[in-house]
Amino acid sequence: MTRIVVASKQKMSLLQDTQAGSVVLEQPSIIQIGIAKENISSMVRSGNSLQITLKNGEKIVLENFFTENGSPHSLAFPDKSGKFLVAEFDEAGKLIKYNPVDHLSQLGSSINSTGLTETQQTAVVTEGVDDGGIAWSSVLKTGLAVLGAEAVYLVAFDKDDDKDKDNTNVDLTPPAAPVAALDTDGKVISGTAEVGSTVYVKDLQGNILGQAVADSAGKYEIKLDKAVTDGAKVIVTAKDQAGNESKQTVVTGTKDTVSPDKAQAQASDSGSIVTGKAEVGAKIYVYGPDGKTVIGGPVTVASDGKFSVTVTPALKAGEKGSVVVEDTAGNRSEAAEVEVGKDTLPPDQPKVTVSEKGDLIKGIAETGAKVKVMDAAGKVIGEATADNQGNFTVTLNPPLTDKAKGTVVVEDAAGNQSKPLEVVAGKDNIAPDAPVAVLNDEGTIITGKAEPGSKIEVRSSADGTLLGYAEVKDDGTYTLTLSKALTDNTLAKVYASDKSGNQSSATEIKGTKDTIPPGKVEEVRAYDDTDSTKLNIGNNGKTKDSTPVFEGKGEAGATVYIYQDGKPVASVKVDENGKWTYTTDELAPGSYSYTFRQVDKSGLNGQESDPFKFTVESTVKTAALESHDSAVSSDQTADTVNDQSLAKLLNAPVPVMDSFSIAEAQNPLNPETLQIQQLFKDTASGSDAGTIDLSTVLPENAIAASQGQSAQTQAEPVTVNIRTDLNELLNQHIPLV
Repeated sequence: MTRIVVASKQKMSLLQDTQAGSVVLEQPSIIQIGIAKENISSMVRSGNSLQITLKNGEKIVLENFFTENGSPHSLAFPDKSGKFLVAEFDEAGKLIKYNPVDHLSQLGSSINSTGLTETQQTAVVTEGVDDGGIAWSSVLKTGLAVLGAEAVYLVAFDKDDDKDKDNTNVDLTPPAAPVAALDTDGKVISGTAEVGSTVYVKDLQGNILGQAVADSAGKYEIKLDKAVTDGAKVIVTAKDQAGNESKQTVVTGTKDTVSPDKAQAQASDSGSIVTGKAEVGAKIYVYGPDGKTVIGGPVTVASDGKFSVTVTPALKAGEKGSVVVEDTAGNRSEAAEVEVGKDTLPPDQPKVTVSEKGDLIKGIAETGAKVKVMDAAGKVIGEATADNQGNFTVTLNPPLTDKAKGTVVVEDAAGNQSKPLEVVAGKDNIAPDAPVAVLNDEGTIITGKAEPGSKIEVRSSADGTLLGYAEVKDDGTYTLTLSKALTDNTLAKVYASDKSGNQSSATEIKGTKDTIPPGKVEEVRAYDDTDSTKLNIGNNGKTKDSTPVFEGKGEAGATVYIYQDGKPVASVKVDENGKWTYTTDELAPGSYSYTFRQVDKSGLNGQESDPFKFTVESTVKTAALESHDSAVSSDQTADTVNDQSLAKLLNAPVPVMDSFSIAEAQNPLNPETLQIQQLFKDTASGSDAGTIDLSTVLPENAIAASQGQSAQTQAEPVTVNIRTDLNELLNQHIPLV
């Protein structure tokens, strides 16, 4: 990772020395990145951040690099000439050029005629200068040239080596960042650090708030004169005995000591209900006319900031009650007065736009309310009344010039006043309308419309990550390329912010491109539906149904391809509920293996399912046959035989000359013309075993010849006697023709 050094412009003190991919800037700073500009692929503004992409693919983000008026920071890169190249950006955040400087100290805030701050100038005089005119101790303490030209950096340490060549164990390794925790009151910071190191607590401006030395166990404790509360941040670092300073640990004060705003409250005409608005999650208490007795609550304010409280006993006409808000930290607001039959709800702050000259204010307020504008001294310099649409225009005299601030107050017919709204020339607090945003099919480009001159930001709905940034043209259109495509139903929010920083409500967009293949077909089941009731056929099960039904689950709209013994046999659609069914073609008795694969609407193939195996059993019944010597009794009826062998046997032409004789004639028939499947009749039909009507299996001329008759005079059926019973016949290895 690339090394980054950040120093305070005002104090010329080291703020950060890091190799992190993201750096948060909290005060005007000099940022030096230890890489030549030739190795930079791009530098792009994204919101208030600067995104730097190196040619090796590494990305560096400088958070808060830009403000509304440009950038208060200086970004420098070392040059092989020994100088530094400072990047210059225009108002839109586009890189214009690189400006060379000899010393990064020239970029400090309070520069005198020598190009150095007074502190640095002193350092030069008292600590000596190298051949290039750089105060090495000052440079190394501030960290401004730690990454400078590498050759210069090495020279500094070469000189130290020349002074003391016997000192080969110089400690140049900074200690690890200290572990730091703040107590619940925000007054004590404790934790662990390198043994013997000095731990410092500083505010964001670099002022030391407290320090302590880590003991032999590495533990330390620092008591602060002023508590760190209400989201305030402090920085904790450790410096070892060699003077090496660790990276920063940021600690945030979580204790809430700020009282909530007083409620906006109103009593009903009956005096039995108080409604209003207050801090979300806070508790509401209603006190009676004496100001001490609780007659309503506590109730919790809903997520929309509204509340309703039942009052017991109800307030009477002319009686006044008071409403107090208590937040989750126990802080209490000022009391808000309510009175039966009187409007006590203050109007909302107005939405206004101030002209560049500061002589005109337009806006929106409560219908019929008076709008007053006061200067910094509280003198009224303009007023108007909102029309029936809430619109108003106020001409200011004198105007708000030279960035002088004024305040706008709205007063309703009952005399309730809104919170004062601070205004300045050229500013407004009216948020633009939510932008129109259309995402292309690939999920990479957004086009749309928004307020001309406003800025568009696209952020992930999941974590708020910035995905893209653009400016709206004068015709109100914009085009934006996302840093990461939105696909697979991923959501993002699109905002428009005007020149005054007012942000619109969000327009949500969804990436519809499907890039995720469907999974395996799930919950496959097979059923025997020959009867009115479905019978489940388990995997590796058996069934007598030759057309079983498959059911399963898949991705809605996908196509399920069905394979029988590895060969595709059919495809079915998955319905909108994610279900599908398939009925097989007629299956001969035997064993089968089915697999399934789904392909979604985008043509993405899922994995093939595990095989579903089952066996179809034969339903053929065998009859008892009469032997050539004696009839086969009913108790000799053969069992059902193997379905595959029986099917082959009953369909095969075989030599049968020795298997039967014709009672009415002695002439043998051609043995190749008789099908075995016609020889047997089911005893359940009532026919005699071994009896066959040859007219169903023999050509007419063969029947006639066997009886000495012509085909036309054939009248009686021919009866044959089977010489062997069915079991004996089926157990023979009959060659199939």
